[in-house]
Amino acid sequence: MEFPDLALRIAEMVVSVHGRYITDIRYPLLHVENEIVNLVIAVLNQESDPTLHSRDLDLFERVMDLGGYYTDKVLAASDR
Repeated sequence: MEFPDLALRIAEMVVSVHGRYITDIRYPLLHVENEIVNLVIAVLNQESDPTLHSRDLDLFERVMDLGGYYTDKVLAASDR
């Protein structure tokens, strides 16, 4: 198992277990969303494996569906 795969597995578990808590400012896990979004961007930029890219984008979409602030920020920046 390589690092990007392991990192994605951990991030997927965090989103599965903590879900909305990572995107809600009332909870102390809000900073985790930023870290997950940074991980998604790093994997997209550094990896060429289509399976990892698919998992990566699915993870980004899951966080975005939770109402993530940082996902919106990344999307807004990419539109410029």
